[in-house]
Amino acid sequence: MMSIKMKSIFADIGAFASILLVLIPISLETVANQVGANPHPLSFFIGPALYSYGAGLIPNVDYFSQYGTGVGALFSYFLNNSPMEVFKASILITVSGTVFFALTFYLLAKWVLDSRVWAFFLTLIALILNFSSVAPFTSPSLWPIRYPFLALFCLLFIVFCKTPVISLKKIIFILLGLVAGISLFWSTEIGISIILPGAFCIWFNTRSPMRAVLAVLMFFAVTGLAFIGLSVFAFGTGVLHINFIMGIFKPAIMYGSGFGAFPVNWLSPAEFLFNVLIPVVLVTTVIWGISSKPLVHEKQPVLLLIAFIALMQLTKFWNMSLATVWLSNSYLPLLIFMFWLRTAINNSHMLFIRNGLSLMVLSVGIIYIFSFNDPRMPSIFGVKSYQKYPSVLMGLHKNSFKIPPTTMNFSVAEVAHQDVMLIQKWVLPGERAYIYSSRDWVYLLRAQRAPGFPFIPSTMTPLKEQGEKPLSAAKIIFFEKGEQLWGNNVEMATSIQQRLRAEFVLVATGIHLDVYQQHR
Repeated sequence: MMSIKMKSIFADIGAFASILLVLIPISLETVANQVGANPHPLSFFIGPALYSYGAGLIPNVDYFSQYGTGVGALFSYFLNNSPMEVFKASILITVSGTVFFALTFYLLAKWVLDSRVWAFFLTLIALILNFSSVAPFTSPSLWPIRYPFLALFCLLFIVFCKTPVISLKKIIFILLGLVAGISLFWSTEIGISIILPGAFCIWFNTRSPMRAVLAVLMFFAVTGLAFIGLSVFAFGTGVLHINFIMGIFKPAIMYGSGFGAFPVNWLSPAEFLFNVLIPVVLVTTVIWGISSKPLVHEKQPVLLLIAFIALMQLTKFWNMSLATVWLSNSYLPLLIFMFWLRTAINNSHMLFIRNGLSLMVLSVGIIYIFSFNDPRMPSIFGVKSYQKYPSVLMGLHKNSFKIPPTTMNFSVAEVAHQDVMLIQKWVLPGERAYIYSSRDWVYLLRAQRAPGFPFIPSTMTPLKEQGEKPLSAAKIIFFEKGEQLWGNNVEMATSIQQRLRAEFVLVATGIHLDVYQQHR
């Protein structure tokens, strides 16, 4: 007969396989066509990577990197002349990061909840709720690719707390610092959300006060060395400057000022759950974790860490009131919420009551993923959105692995060869090309030149000042003929056109691009 351990292993393999079936697409090309030439993958992956064509350009010093330092550095290895292939690479990385997070989150949830069934249910519910719109992978920042190592950090902390072997504890301690440093390199706000709670929990769970302070300092040192080491490897010694460190916080300052924020709808039951009930549970968990000494629960140190990180995620620098943004950060908050829910259910001494309550929770979760919506966003969520995603699971469900018809195409990404040659003529390799166009990324990709404007697409530069400042250094500007002014950037576009007329002169023209040279 099969041992209990082997049954457990096979059950976990089955859970892993199910998660893979949910997330792995039949065709990357189909998903890329669903997304189309959307600005979200451009600002997350492709835009920051294009600056690698320049000489010694530093994130948040020479350009605005709103998510993290390392995303562009990694994705630069996937750049090529084909916009479709580049978008396929962005989908591949997004799905791969989400798969890695989902598998590690399942293991974390299994340990926290003491139940494989509950862990799998929670992982699946959270994943399905992550789907939104008819093109689910349109916005990489709404997926766990933003925090692929978050659950891994928590798993390492479990081992750090539980192991009695000093040598192993030291190795895990170093790994915690490395994962925190890598996370900071990848995504600034997630790195900070890991580092601060991680340092606090290491200090709090170290008995000797002197050793506690020393442990925190060593954790910061390992984290800092990992971050700086990766930054130097990716961008050179130019990162060893105070401007680089200060630049890391630019996105937090901008979004913290209210840019792009939405007011909370306090009358919505969903938003009451998101913005009141679950945060109260998280705060209560943190207070319980800090005040209950000696430990009243063996998992208390880990629950404190998870709740602390979850609170950091929910107080990030953009407003959390939109459902898609909250749900993209919901994994750890929901895990803490489910822990207390399961604890309350298990306090019942009657088996049929426990089973009935568990079935009720399962039913509510299923109803939620089928019916959830946000009235302020004309979109679809949960299962309705997932049905649009060409996953292996949907292929099995429909008994067909035929590639579904595409809903968008990359015609917008077609640019004239003459315009590419024009850019290469006026801008030398390693120099920055100032192209004001909604498809500047295609021109830059084909010409292999770094962007001059600090944000891609240039027509969606968040602030007027960010678009105007580079013009003082620009000798040549390319302006696409008949470029439509984006509604949220009309002021910046108008300012650029006024400066072109006052300070630049038309010196060349292509199929779609006009070339202006500074004459003063």
